[in-house]
Amino acid sequence: MNEIPVVAYSARCDSADAVEHFFARQWGQVHRLTSQENLSVWHADFYHFAGLTLLSARSDGAYSFITEIPSQNVQIVVPRSDCHSVTRAGHDTHHSRLGFGTVIDMRQVTRGQVGSGWSGTQLSVPYPMIEQAVARNLGYLLKKRVVFEPTFSLSDPRQNFFASYLHSLHETATRSPEFGASPLAISSTVDAIMQYVVNFLHHSYSEHVHSAVGSVEASKLMRAIDFMAAHLHEPIVVEDVANAVGISVRSLQLAFRDKFDCTPMQHLRRLRLKQVHDEIAAIGPQANVKRIAMRWGFAHWRLFKTYYRNEFGRDP
Repeated sequence: MNEIPVVAYSARCDSADAVEHFFARQWGQVHRLTSQENLSVWHADFYHFAGLTLLSARSDGAYSFITEIPSQNVQIVVPRSDCHSVTRAGHDTHHSRLGFGTVIDMRQVTRGQVGSGWSGTQLSVPYPMIEQAVARNLGYLLKKRVVFEPTFSLSDPRQNFFASYLHSLHETATRSPEFGASPLAISSTVDAIMQYVVNFLHHSYSEHVHSAVGSVEASKLMRAIDFMAAHLHEPIVVEDVANAVGISVRSLQLAFRDKFDCTPMQHLRRLRLKQVHDEIAAIGPQANVKRIAMRWGFAHWRLFKTYYRNEFGRDP
């Protein structure tokens, strides 16, 4: 397996200069703080893997900023308070508030405000990764840029699941060293995140992503199944399977849904669950279930237990 760079660290900034320096070093974006109020500390726990940055941040003071050099990332923010807003080019301001997530194209942000007591979880994704994920799902090159709706409601069960997934994943990544040691777990996690972003968050290509496409030949479907079985131990993702049989990701997804009432990754997950089940049975009571699950790509412990229980009718 190829090694996937993983970096975990914490940042603690206790001055305006420290905050400005941090943003410039972390994302290449230059913010000039224009005001501050009781900025005693800005603190964040980061987990950077395979191009993505997942963080949990809080500010004990308030500050405003002007963006002099924007970053090239899209930030998905799930707040735990109401004290955050940004203004994009064109002077439309979007406020982060409880019960809603925010999708921010940081290339367009001109200024912003962070209130005292603000906290939240953020996922930072390089914009090219999003373009590539959308194009892979569609099976053709994009003619226009991907534009996201600026907010999404956490009352939507799918979007609430995505927000909860990010919260739990941050805890798993920062507390479980096995996650960083498992390329399969990291690869599966990145694939899941990008599929959530493409399929759950509304954007300018959502209608195309969710529209029906032509049927897939049975022979290609069987080749996809065989490819998965032969590469269970490798960090393959859905586009690897689609490329192996020469179809688009969306076509593959719809074919699996039509024939098996599941997605390709759900089928792959079932095959890997079987490997976990067999390995636990072979080792016996001494088996380290968490370590085995992580090795087979299951980074989220609570989700893994749910998957296992649904598949085998009992806890691992």
